[in-house]
Amino acid sequence: MVPASKIERQADSSRQARLPALVVGALTLTSILLFGALSLARYAAVGDNVDLALYSQAVWNTAHGDPFRTSVLPFTGNYLGNHFSPVMAVFAPLYLLWPDPRILLLAQVIAVCLAIWPLFWFAREKLPTPWAGVLLAGAYLAYPALQHQVLTDFHFVTPGAALVMWAYFALLTRRDRLLLCLLPIMILSREDLSLVIFFMGLYAAIFQRRWRLGLVLAGLGAAASALVILVLIPAFRGGQGFHYGEYYGYLGDSPPAMARTLLLRPGVWLPRALHGPKWKLLVQLLLPVAFLPLLAPSVFLLGASALAYLLLVDYPFHQIYILDGHYQALLVPFIFYGTVLGIARLVGWFGSRRDARRSQGERSSQSKRLSLIHI
Repeated sequence: MVPASKIERQADSSRQARLPALVVGALTLTSILLFGALSLARYAAVGDNVDLALYSQAVWNTAHGDPFRTSVLPFTGNYLGNHFSPVMAVFAPLYLLWPDPRILLLAQVIAVCLAIWPLFWFAREKLPTPWAGVLLAGAYLAYPALQHQVLTDFHFVTPGAALVMWAYFALLTRRDRLLLCLLPIMILSREDLSLVIFFMGLYAAIFQRRWRLGLVLAGLGAAASALVILVLIPAFRGGQGFHYGEYYGYLGDSPPAMARTLLLRPGVWLPRALHGPKWKLLVQLLLPVAFLPLLAPSVFLLGASALAYLLLVDYPFHQIYILDGHYQALLVPFIFYGTVLGIARLVGWFGSRRDARRSQGERSSQSKRLSLIHI
């Protein structure tokens, strides 16, 4: 028969183990209510912005049998000629019940707030105490760039970045079934996420030594990117090239030409990559997490597509380089996973030094005892 005191200790230990998760659950619910209220209050005060109107019209038309049709864009009548996000059709049934843009705002809030869970689980696995995961979940919700993204307007890249939070968790913790389930959703969410998949494949191959998975991910990401950017989006634009050509056309008029420029002509792109406002934005993004991702440089490969988007762009639109824009949304996931890995590396370093001092002290004590014996 198990002693009652032991049963009580086990129950107390179980409650203590569940407590951090309960706090994260409370954080999730509180943040959904708070961000949801603030987002709706802003909408009531300001109304539809151009981007919110664009998304809302495309979803409304999809719900009424005219998929992704829009009159907002001057260069195409179909939203998929602007960004490849067919997954937004999931909102169409909701628009039949309540045809209101606030559906999109609330969905964005929920997606962003739920993304603290994979971050919490990852930190719980990597760090000595689950409470570190709770603190990181809170830091994610308090992160200035994230709050700007979720409270200023609706952009599909913001819930897309929340989806990337789940994908990075699946990759870094080797939950391959979850990752494979997320891949088609990512490809159908935005063209940017296919490039994220490509670099996830490089990470899996190089740093995790999982060559087969890495080749599958990199091949899938490259193929999906090529299909979407070179074929599907131009088809929805009436044969016109993708508008990213305006941002990166100086590199070349085709992906092979761009690759040659990047590899062989650094003098063409390096001045743009060193543009001051871009690095100011990177400092603003890394400062709230104490630059800890720099201690885990391997994680920068995961964020390579988002970094390249920012550093290589040649476009005068100032919102690309400011903290309260949505263009840096895909930088947030790798910054926070890099923060976890950076903290884990610090803990490992300090632990190794502590163990070394302890071992040295034990050897010193042993030698003293031996000398006393000989005396």
